[in-house]
Formats: sequence, C-alpha cells, structure tokens
Amino acid sequence: MMTLRIHILLCCCTFFFLRCASNSPRGGQIPFITIEEELQLGEEIASYSIQNLKIINNRAITHFLSGIAAEIGRVSYWKGLHYTIFIVNESDINHFSLPGGNIFLFRGLLEMCSSSEEIAAVIAHEIAHLAQRDGTNRLAEKYGFSFAAQQAIGENPKIAEHIVLSLYQPDTILDYTQAQEFQADLNALLYLKDSQLDVNGLKSMLEKISLQKPQQLTLLLTTHPPAEERLNKLRRFFRETKGSVAVPIDPTEFNKMKVTLTRLPR
Repeated sequence: MMTLRIHILLCCCTFFFLRCASNSPRGGQIPFITIEEELQLGEEIASYSIQNLKIINNRAITHFLSGIAAEIGRVSYWKGLHYTIFIVNESDINHFSLPGGNIFLFRGLLEMCSSSEEIAAVIAHEIAHLAQRDGTNRLAEKYGFSFAAQQAIGENPKIAEHIVLSLYQPDTILDYTQAQEFQADLNALLYLKDSQLDVNGLKSMLEKISLQKPQQLTLLLTTHPPAEERLNKLRRFFRETKGSVAVPIDPTEFNKMKVTLTRLPR
C-alpha cells in the first residue's frame, strides 16, 4: 500500500514539473507560479499601475514603443508574450519591467534618448528580464508559501497592488542580483543583433547615463549597477560585433515622439 502511494505521488510530481517545463520560457521552472498565473498577475499589475503611477496616456507614443517591443520580442527567449509599454510621467532616468510583459519607461529616459536605437536597447534589456522570468522568480521567493497554500494570485489580488506600491522599498521584486542585470544586458545585445538593430544603441545609452546628474539616477541605481560597470562587462561583445549589419529605424516616429513629449504636461 505504501509503495502504491509513493508511486502515485511520484507520478503527480512528474506531471507537475513536466507541465511547468513545457510552458516555461527561458527562466525555467518556478515553484508555485505557472505561466497562466504570471499572465493573470500581469493584467492585475497593469490595472494597478494605471491607478497608482503617473502614466502618460498617449496612443501615438505607446504604439511606436510597442512596435519596437514586438519586433524584439519575436527573437526573445519567450516568444509570443505580449508586451505592454507604460510611460511614467516622471523626470527620472529610469526603466523597469514587471511580470506578465509590463514594461515601464520614464519620461526622463525618453527625453534623454537621441535615437530609436537607444530606446530599443532599453526595451531589449527589460524583455530579457521578462524572458528570464527574473521578476517572477523574486515573486516566488517573497510569496512562495502563499502560492503553495492557495493560488495566491487569484485568492489575493492585493499582491499586484503591493508590488506596484513597493517598487523601491527594501526587498522589492526588482532587487535583482548584479549577475542578473549583466545577463539582461548581454541577452539584450543578442536580441538586438538577431532583430538586425544596432547593438551600439545600448552602448550609447549607457554612456549617456554615466554622464547624468546623480539625482536623476536615484531610482535607476536602486535596482541597476552603475553604467560604467555595465559598459565594462560588454566591451568584448561590442568589439566582436563591430561592423555587424544593422537596419536603421526610421527616425520619423521617434522625432514625432520627442515633439509630443515637449507638449505634454508634467
């Protein structure tokens, strides 16, 4: 009888892990959190973000940025994920992503950019985090027992609200390791290369960030290593890809976005 019970338990565990593996993107198996739960959480995060963050609602800008995200997403390690771009109406130079495909770009970052390629590099970095399920891994570490006890996302919608309201507090789910940040940079470069976009967009972006005033980088440096360290980690890649073919992005929409931003209230 005991042998039969053990056999049934092993079959159930095997089914569970096979199910997770078959649905998982590059991030692999995450205890207690299925892909379906992550996507459901993403919808709730999007709703709470609109309510609690200063989001710019401009269809033309979001359409332009979403187009770039979709292009990069097609070559990412999590193909098929829909990316939602939010523009945060703050002057900080900052960006982050949250589970379910939600990417947040700050107004100050967009105003600093001088090309679509630089924006594409930032978006690629966040897509890399999403494809690795970095945020969801952090979520599992924070709420793992809740997920195990009850399907916490469905039973406790306050989790999405808590994530949004505690982004820059201690133990945030954005508190990735430096290794994860460097890997996101490297994967971003691979995505840009595979999309035939200019990998030097990331180099240019990091160089610009390194020259900014510290007060504009407070939030970014809370969750990312200094730009100089990130550049040093990537110099070999830039040398090896020097002269690689890149298709320029038509600057028309980028220029329209820059003009529109100057007209929007802060």
